[in-house]
Amino acid sequence: MQIATDATKNGKSHPKELSQTIIRQLEERGIDTEMAVKFGLGLIKGHGGSEKLALPFKINNQTSSWKVRSVASSNDGMFWIGKEDVRGKHFFNEDCLRDDSLKDYPLIITEGELDCLTILPWYPKCVSVPNGANTKSIPIEDERSYSAFEYLNNAIDILKPVKEIIIATDGDRAGRVLLEDLALRLGKPRCRWVMYPFKKSDQSERCKDLNESFKEWGYNGIQNIIEKAKWYPISGVYTIDELPPLPEPEVYRAGMGGLDKHLGIRLGDFSVVTGIPSHGKSTFVNDLMCRMIINNDMKIAFASFEQPPQKDHKRNLTRWMMQRQDGGVNGLSTSQKTELTERTLREKIVFIVKEEDETADLDWLLEKMSACVIQHDVDIIVIDPYNEIDHKRDFRQTTTDYIGDSIKKIKRFATRYDVHVMVVAHPTKLSERADGTLPIPTLYSIEDSRHWYNKCDVGIVVHRISSESFSLIRVVKSRYHDILGTPGEERCNFDKDTGRYNERFEVY
Repeated sequence: MQIATDATKNGKSHPKELSQTIIRQLEERGIDTEMAVKFGLGLIKGHGGSEKLALPFKINNQTSSWKVRSVASSNDGMFWIGKEDVRGKHFFNEDCLRDDSLKDYPLIITEGELDCLTILPWYPKCVSVPNGANTKSIPIEDERSYSAFEYLNNAIDILKPVKEIIIATDGDRAGRVLLEDLALRLGKPRCRWVMYPFKKSDQSERCKDLNESFKEWGYNGIQNIIEKAKWYPISGVYTIDELPPLPEPEVYRAGMGGLDKHLGIRLGDFSVVTGIPSHGKSTFVNDLMCRMIINNDMKIAFASFEQPPQKDHKRNLTRWMMQRQDGGVNGLSTSQKTELTERTLREKIVFIVKEEDETADLDWLLEKMSACVIQHDVDIIVIDPYNEIDHKRDFRQTTTDYIGDSIKKIKRFATRYDVHVMVVAHPTKLSERADGTLPIPTLYSIEDSRHWYNKCDVGIVVHRISSESFSLIRVVKSRYHDILGTPGEERCNFDKDTGRYNERFEVY
């Protein structure tokens, strides 16, 4: 928990009583003023006289710290004041778990303090997580888990007697990630999840959280939400209504013209790129990753076994970045572009490099990949090429079974860490056709196994048509046509000066 003294923030020694402005804002959010005053909410004045709400975090009725935020948005300059509690993070309204008069009530956990305050008049055994939701799920054994869920560890003893927990996180993707992470740590058999009602004004859109549901439907709406909370399924057999909502991964586009309607990138997916050696598949992947950085603010890890990062890879990525044509570089001098490029490469790209005395097998690679996610928060990991990994196959395994097991490990990693893993793989040597040209490979052409096509979410083939001086970018596999895009191909011209594949427009 990052604590900033109020002296450093606003020169105040203690939050003041609520002003009429804050009271009006709370009432507009449907929060009972009398309850807010009784609970001890305060006021902090920021720079320029702006008023912010101070939320007391108490242990045994003693305030250890205050969370300061605007009533309208928790993202508007939120900070902490007060003495740092030696226990670290803890639930908002955690004392309700120590109240023996509430021991037989179910516990409600919300994503935000204002949601908790909204329902406290009717559901007093309600707490809020102190730090909102993560955009990506954090595995229990991940070293980040302790810090992210420190408030659970600190309340473990007072949580043990709770028989029923209703998790009322937000209805967006981050809220559903938090729902799953909390249920895993609290124990799914005692957890229930909620579904928010549709808005009065728009029957196609559901309310975002408890506070918005209350504003739309009042107490009856809240009561309906809580009473209809569904038990988390644990048997593995359930009806469609019993399935809790899963986080819906966002689909990212690279900004490559017509190719965008075929190629969508989602975190948690596994994709494969193949093509004849020297036909540009690594160059295409570099182009694609640079576009994902610039257009989607992503962070990339390259496990490149054929491009030394200090030389080839850095040169290729620098060439692309220096020739950017977007609002971020327009009007910059060459030296400014160079500085921006170096900063972008430093902040957005991580390399996995094999040391001379290391054996770079798949287990070694997965360990390095997990470090990239945990320490550098990468979004996409590129393995280029897969064929250069040191493969350790059990003598009892067939090559096909070994490849299948390896792909399962990679897919499991992508799902577990919520990252996209893209593997570049060489095809087997193809025989020339009668006219001396090489056939266009498929995912089935990749050496050793049919699993590359069967198990990937997205499959891409890069092939240069030398006789007509263009490259064919073919999306041969897209597991979810209505989400990622339909399989198809685009003809592109490769610009060696910029490192880009530009959409080719035919002239008739």
